[in-house]
Amino acid sequence: MPPSIEFDGGFDIDLDEATTFLVEQSIAIAERFAAFFEASVERVLEFPHSGSPGDRGTRSVRIGASPYSLVYVVNRDGSHVRFIALAHAAREPGYWRIGCDAACCGRVGTMSA
Repeated sequence: MPPSIEFDGGFDIDLDEATTFLVEQSIAIAERFAAFFEASVERVLEFPHSGSPGDRGTRSVRIGASPYSLVYVVNRDGSHVRFIALAHAAREPGYWRIGCDAACCGRVGTMSA
């Protein structure tokens, strides 16, 4: 059974900003990004522990050849995935934590089965 999923509010903001920027650059680039984004989410849902380990229990998966990565946490048994950020490689690592509310950061790295 696939894991349950959750998207933090900050993730939605990151995705909106990335999508707006990419559409302004080129519809074709935005469409390729959307396809890679969907494939990356599906990969995480199929193999939740496959992302590269990060700090505070996070994991990340690169989205195709783009400079973006999905940042997420997964509980021990892989039954729940929480997407925290759509992080851009050119930004300060962990910048997305600044916008995390207590519920977000309080649970990063502490998700249990």
